[in-house]
Amino acid sequence: MKNFLLFFSLLCAVSSASAQTISIAQARLQAEASTVTVKGIVTNGSEFGNSIRYIQDETAGIAVFNPAVGAATQAGDSLLVTGQLAYYNNLIEITGGTFTVINTGNPLPSPAVLTPSVGFADMYEGQLVSFDNVSFSSTGNFGTSSANYNLTDGTNTYQVRINGASNIAGTPIPSGIINITGIMSQFSANDPATGFQLLPRSLADFDFLGNPPVFTTTLQASNLTTNSLTVGFETQNPGTTVLVWGTSPTDLTLGSINDASFTTSHSANLTGLQAGTIYYIQATTVSATGDVSVSAVQPVATVSLSSGAIKVYFNRQVDNTVSSGTNAIYVNQQLPDTLVAYLNRAEESIDICFYSYDNDNQFTEALQAAVARGVTVRIAGDDGIDAALWASLPGTKTKRPGALNGIMHNKFLVIDANSTNPNKPIVWTGSTNFTDNQMTVDANNVIIFQDQSLARAYTIEFEEMVLGNKFGPQKTDNTPKEFLIGGKRVELYFSPTDLVNPAIQRVARSAQNDLYFAILAFTRTDIAYAFKDASEGGALLSGIMDADSDPNTAAVLDILQPVMGNNLKIDNNGYIMHHKYIIADPTLPTSDPTVLTGSHNWSNAAQFNNDENTVVVHDATIANIYYQEWMRRYTDNGGVYVPQTPNLSTNLQLYPNPASSVLNIVWRSNSTVNYSVSNIMGQMMQSGTINANQTQQIDTNTLPKGMYIVQIGTEAMRFVVQ
Repeated sequence: MKNFLLFFSLLCAVSSASAQTISIAQARLQAEASTVTVKGIVTNGSEFGNSIRYIQDETAGIAVFNPAVGAATQAGDSLLVTGQLAYYNNLIEITGGTFTVINTGNPLPSPAVLTPSVGFADMYEGQLVSFDNVSFSSTGNFGTSSANYNLTDGTNTYQVRINGASNIAGTPIPSGIINITGIMSQFSANDPATGFQLLPRSLADFDFLGNPPVFTTTLQASNLTTNSLTVGFETQNPGTTVLVWGTSPTDLTLGSINDASFTTSHSANLTGLQAGTIYYIQATTVSATGDVSVSAVQPVATVSLSSGAIKVYFNRQVDNTVSSGTNAIYVNQQLPDTLVAYLNRAEESIDICFYSYDNDNQFTEALQAAVARGVTVRIAGDDGIDAALWASLPGTKTKRPGALNGIMHNKFLVIDANSTNPNKPIVWTGSTNFTDNQMTVDANNVIIFQDQSLARAYTIEFEEMVLGNKFGPQKTDNTPKEFLIGGKRVELYFSPTDLVNPAIQRVARSAQNDLYFAILAFTRTDIAYAFKDASEGGALLSGIMDADSDPNTAAVLDILQPVMGNNLKIDNNGYIMHHKYIIADPTLPTSDPTVLTGSHNWSNAAQFNNDENTVVVHDATIANIYYQEWMRRYTDNGGVYVPQTPNLSTNLQLYPNPASSVLNIVWRSNSTVNYSVSNIMGQMMQSGTINANQTQQIDTNTLPKGMYIVQIGTEAMRFVVQ
C-alpha cells in the first residue's frame, strides 16, 4: 500500500508539473515531444487556415496546430494551450492537446519594428514583426493560391508568404516602397537558415507610403451584353478612375475612360465592344495628393452571339420523379458515342485536354479522321499516359512534365473556338475522364456549352499550357471569370491559379433552403466549414462521398458528421463515385439555384498543384437536372427521400429563427393540432399540442445546436438552434 501511495503521489506531481503554465519563451526551449502549457494572445484569424493559430505573450510567440482551434478562436482571444511540441519543417508548433479561450477582444501585441536582416531569424519566430522601407520584386497580381514572393530591403532578398485564404490573394502586388507587418514563420525541411518567411494576415498589414488609393479588389465585370460591360473595383482610399483596354494583354490602346471624381467604389461602362470577344483591361487610380495605384491587366468577356445551349449528361441512372419539368438525361452506355459525335462535327479545330485516356471506343480514330479532313488537333495530356497510346494520337501533342508536382487533371474539349459562325464553338467539360470505364461505369457527369466566349476562354488556358509550356502554379490567372450564356450567369475558374476554393465556399454558403454535394476526394476542412455554416444557417445539408476517399478525410468527417448525421452517405457501390459537384437551392427558385462542377476535387493537390477546371452555373433548370442525378445516387446509398419544400407555409410561423433559448410556434388555423420537433436524422426531440390560432413557446435550451424541423400535419418548417 505504501508503494502504491508513493507511486500515486509521484504521478500526481508529474501531472501537476506538466500542467504548470510556463512562458512561451520557456516552452520553446523544451525538447521535441515535451508537453507544455502556455498562455498567449491569438494574433491571426483564418488567413492561414482553420487548423493553425499563432499566440504571443510578453516573451515570445509560437504556432498552435489543432484542427479544432480555428472554429473556436479569433485574433485577440487569450488562449490557454496544453499540447506537445513538434517541428514542422523546422517551425516549432504546439500540437494536439487541449485549449481554452480565457477571454476575447484583447489588444494584439505591438509588432517588433526591425530590419529584415535582424527579424528574419529564429528568435522572432511566431511573433508579430514589422519592416519599414521594403519593396516586392514582382509586379502584377498576387496569385490566388498560396505562394511565396520576394521582398527586398535594397540589399538582400527575403520570403513573404501570401496565403490564398487571405484578402491579399488576387490583389495587385504593391509597387514602390512600403512598410509591412506579419508573423515571422518558417518552412524549410533542410536549411532553417534560409527557411524563414513573413506571413502578412490581410491588406491591413501593408502600410503604403504616401496616400495611394490602394486596390482592395481585382477588377470585376458585370452587366455583360454583346457590345458592353461594366467594370468595377474597390480601393482603400479615394482616387480617380482610369481604364484602358484592348484585345491583347500587351496592347491596351483600343479604348479608355477617365473619371476625375474621387471615390473608393469605382465603376465604369465600356461600350462599342464586339460580341463574343475577350478584352484586356487595366485600371489606374490617383489620389488627391497625386499618389498612384495601378491594377494588373485583367481579361473580361462580352456576351457571344452563340445559341447559349447547355446540355448535361449522366452515365448512371437518374431520378426523374423529382424533375421540375426538364428531365435529366441518363445516356446509359452512349456517352462514348456522344463524344465521338462531337469530334466528328468539328470543322476547324479540336483542343482536347485529359488526365486518363484509352481507345476502347475509337476516340483516336475520330481524332485521326478530323486531321484528315483538315481540322487542327491539339492535345494536352498527363505524363502518365501510356507511351504507345500517346504515340498513336494525331496532331500537336504536349505532356505535362512529370517532374512537376501535381497532375494534368483536366478533362475538357474545345471545338471550333474561333469559327466565324458563333453557333459552332463547343466546350465539353465535367468530371468524366476519356476512358471506357469512366464513361460507362463510374458515376460521372458531362456538361456541354455552345458558347464562343467560353470556348475562347478555355483556349487561352489550353494555349498557356501547350504553347507557353506552363503548368500548375507556373501558370497565371489570365482568363475571364464571368460569362452570360443563354441568359444564364456562368463562372469559370482554373486551378491552381484562380480563386477556386473561395468559389466553392461561396456557392456552399449561398444556400438558403437546401444544399447537396457529391464528391470523390474531400480533404479541405475550409470547404467543410463552409458546408457547416450553410447548415447552421438553416439550409438542409445532404451529401455523398466516395468510399475510397483519402485518409485525411477524417478531419472533414469530424466537421460534417455532427451537423449532417445520416444525411452524409459514403458511397459503397461497385463503381467509383467520381463526381465533384455542389447543388445550392435546387428546390427554391427564388434563391439563385446554382451548380458547381468540373474536374476539381476538394483537396490540397487540386488547390495547389494540379491543372483543373471548374464551372459554376446559376440556373434553376440546370440545378434541378443535377438534383435528379444526386437523388438517385443518394437513394442508391440508402438515403431516404424527403421532399425538400421551402419555408413557405401560410399557417405555420417560427420565430426567432435562429433561436437561442426559446422558439415561438405560431399556428394560424381554426383547429387544435399536434406538433413535433425532430432533428435532421428524423429523431423526435419534443412534441405537444397547439390550440387554434395560438402561439406555443418551447424551450430550446435542451436542444443541441443544429437544425430541426417543426411538423404539423403536412406542413413543416425548419429552424436553427444556435
